[in-house]
Amino acid sequence: MRVNLFQRSFCRVLLFTALVGLLVGPVRADPPPGFGVAYTPMGKFGPWADMKMAKWSNDGMNFAFPFGLSTEDGPRFYWVVNGVVQKPYKIILVSAGWAPDGKTFIYGVQNGDDTGHAVLNGEELPLNVRGIGQPAFSADSKRYLFEATFSTGDGGWYHDLVVDGKPLGKRSLGMPHGTFSPDSKQFAYVEVTGEGQRVVVNDKPFLMRDGVLNDAIVFSPDSTKIAYQAEADGLLGLFVNEDLIGLYDKGFTAPVFSPDSKRVGVLCRIDNKDTCLIDGKLVEQDFFSVHDLMFSPDSKHYIFFARPIGEEPTYAVMDGKQLKHPYQDYGGIPEPMVFSKDCERWAIVGKIAGDNKNWYVVIDDELGPPQNQIALKSFQFSPDGKHYIYRAKFKKTWQLMKDHQQIPTPTSMLRAKYAPDGRLITIVETADQKGAEIYVDDQLIAAIDPPLKESEITFSNEKTFHIWTTADEKLTRVDVSLP
Repeated sequence: MRVNLFQRSFCRVLLFTALVGLLVGPVRADPPPGFGVAYTPMGKFGPWADMKMAKWSNDGMNFAFPFGLSTEDGPRFYWVVNGVVQKPYKIILVSAGWAPDGKTFIYGVQNGDDTGHAVLNGEELPLNVRGIGQPAFSADSKRYLFEATFSTGDGGWYHDLVVDGKPLGKRSLGMPHGTFSPDSKQFAYVEVTGEGQRVVVNDKPFLMRDGVLNDAIVFSPDSTKIAYQAEADGLLGLFVNEDLIGLYDKGFTAPVFSPDSKRVGVLCRIDNKDTCLIDGKLVEQDFFSVHDLMFSPDSKHYIFFARPIGEEPTYAVMDGKQLKHPYQDYGGIPEPMVFSKDCERWAIVGKIAGDNKNWYVVIDDELGPPQNQIALKSFQFSPDGKHYIYRAKFKKTWQLMKDHQQIPTPTSMLRAKYAPDGRLITIVETADQKGAEIYVDDQLIAAIDPPLKESEITFSNEKTFHIWTTADEKLTRVDVSLP
């Protein structure tokens, strides 16, 4: 019988642990030649952390979470940013976020009355606000904006958009929604005036139109177009720049551009039936409900999930055609469709209607074998599209599945991810469940503390990935560089 390298390494670790007897925690030996491993202490972490509000930077190198403590003056709440405890406040807001480069973190706080602040990298901005909306950053991380509520001083309030720390001075009764273009050169928002709503680009009125939805302005990926929804001919219309693309009764989501910026769509309702408007045309079939519109990376296909009228299950709809498998629709499943890099293959993870016991991976509309449970967001195609992996539950342990075949390990497979060059990164639990091991393909690279439950393998560049771990209320970021 063939024994894979994970099992052989696991047995070696068991033997070494037995010999030293009193060993506690992972053994941090030098990594193999060509690999680099760094362990960076990032402060304390414990059960008092509020992970529902935790924020990660895109590159996986920065982490912030709030927590609360009881004091003689009542409860106080703090943000912990990369291990540094920030100033306490009576109330912290859910509005918080990192710039794309991970160097700027903004969050909102309140003092328990009608006063509050926006806090940038630990420093209060010189603005007295009642609250702020979700911060948005330009792609180059040099600019930021957020919606803010200001007090008039006499019990009243108004909204304004704050760009780079300064209010625009556009007092409004409606909350303005702002966004940056992907090239970082433009920002747009909806201004609510006494005459109606208008789209404003770079602080210059772009178009006056009644009934503009102020939470649905979207730039195209190439930054040459802007899509929004506004009243037109007694209905709601989808506009791209000043061109009317299509009409409907109600829009459910912001418009969606294809990656090549040539196509645009929106999920909508017309005549009390839900549907999708793509490239100015309504999908012929009507539905009871629709959600999760997306385009394939090559822009050739559009996909959304829909529940047909008179039916209970949900189906995937691709290019207007209902695919064959019915899904249970709840709690984040089915997951959005995943495409291979070349867009030749696609997959959906979920539960099939009528089978409450099992989970499935559907690949190219073909049903895979039943699994007791599949870890959410664990499915991934290899960079060449020839293979795929996901983690499935076997009794009490998570196991790695590759091309629907189990790669057995005596303990749980905690994480698995393909590197950009196709190498397989895995993190396997140790026998005593007090630590884990990082492998690249079949090579043992490092021993670490247990990964933080919410932390995933994240690449900051093609050769460097990160995972956050915790033990004894200590938080550590592990950085691994590949040869």
